[in-house]
Amino acid sequence: MDLCIDIGNTRTKAFVFDRGHLAETFVFDSSRRSSFQDWIKDAPVYERGLLCSVKRRDPDLVNTVRQHAVSFLELDHHTPLPFVNMYQSKSTLGKDRMALIAGAQGLFPGRGVLVVDAGTAITFDVISQEGKYLGGNIAPGSGLRFQSLHSYTDCLPLRSASDSWPLLGDTTNTAIEAGVMQGICYEVEGYITSLSSSFGKNFVVVLTGGDARYFEKKMKYPVFMKPDLLAEGLYRILEFNH
Repeated sequence: MDLCIDIGNTRTKAFVFDRGHLAETFVFDSSRRSSFQDWIKDAPVYERGLLCSVKRRDPDLVNTVRQHAVSFLELDHHTPLPFVNMYQSKSTLGKDRMALIAGAQGLFPGRGVLVVDAGTAITFDVISQEGKYLGGNIAPGSGLRFQSLHSYTDCLPLRSASDSWPLLGDTTNTAIEAGVMQGICYEVEGYITSLSSSFGKNFVVVLTGGDARYFEKKMKYPVFMKPDLLAEGLYRILEFNH
């Protein structure tokens, strides 16, 4: 049994793998650190463990997780990866983005892949057919966009993501919802159009992240939904280092 832990901006996830298959997923609120710590203290000792965090390094947390794995790996910019990393500032590349690319390459070897991770932030990451990570972009996620419209104006109400919105809003509420959600769709489709012209037919798009479900059926282009892409990528990095 192996354990991969992802500490994100909003949620902390613990993935338990049994002989390479994802067996269990535990989800915690990242703002309530005690809930995860209570869980890990009672967890068994796993054969192998990997810790991935987008937050500032917490030595106490690292040591706690380390105690629950016979063999332990903390993912950072020095960790060997199963792809060629062309990013110039490797120390600032999000560990979750590393994992997503590793997962995408494992699923689609020899193909160009655009990974769209729709979470607190939306990240767009690209790996080439040759297994080279070419880089990517970061944009505000839907929650941040809704919150900014509400916080930086006097009269606009706070709205939230949904899977249904009109092309054109006919009330202030629907105008905000359509503006944010349809705007993200156009954003993703713009990347797909630009990249597909470079990669040709040997190109796929993978959609993942907490908000991915809102956009899957709204895309004009075919996309692969992979909710567990991060978990699979973390496990692939763990395997690569053993």
